[in-house]
Amino acid sequence: MRKEGITFVLLCLVLCGSGLARDFAVRVGEIKTVSVPGYSFPGRVRGDYSDYFTLSSLRDNTMDIKGLRAGRASFTVSTSHGPRTYVVEVSDARVPISPQEIRTLLADLQDITVTPVGDKLIVSGRIMSSKERVRLDRVLKMYEGMVEDMTTGTEVMVDVAMTLIEVKTEKGSGVGFLDIIPTANVDYTNITDQGEGGRLIGEFSDGRLGFSVSA
Repeated sequence: MRKEGITFVLLCLVLCGSGLARDFAVRVGEIKTVSVPGYSFPGRVRGDYSDYFTLSSLRDNTMDIKGLRAGRASFTVSTSHGPRTYVVEVSDARVPISPQEIRTLLADLQDITVTPVGDKLIVSGRIMSSKERVRLDRVLKMYEGMVEDMTTGTEVMVDVAMTLIEVKTEKGSGVGFLDIIPTANVDYTNITDQGEGGRLIGEFSDGRLGFSVSA
């Protein structure tokens, strides 16, 4: 009985000393700096782990682990205490989010609701303006694959500014009517001669117009 007890104690000491119990946990995309006592940069590292994480180090006694894919693998590193084996668990990057978290980000959108369905959140309701649509799209991008858009209403619109150009057409001004060069399809019927004072006023809905100045 005593012999079996001594054997068990020795086995525990061997396992604990091998580093197998020194597990590290990271998420996909996360970089975590971990302590590796007795490691001297650039020490020898081996193991079949490249599908799950990468290892790097710039100083003694520490290593950086970056998660690549969910799974579990180990690496063995040479230290001043002998070879040590560490097991790394890489978990999915997705962190559960609550409906309240999304509602807080969309607090100024009054007519939407956030409902959990399975492992996703559904945003529904009506978007009342282009500004609200842009705000929602930004949040959806932040939580891509985790939040689904079921809203209706305004799509993102491109705001077109009206440009008013006033030039003098009197003799010697250096600017002529034919010098106005459109950069898009412009309806010249919108250009009217006010007559008084020799001013020419043009209103262009494309908002992108240039003109040249004659010598």
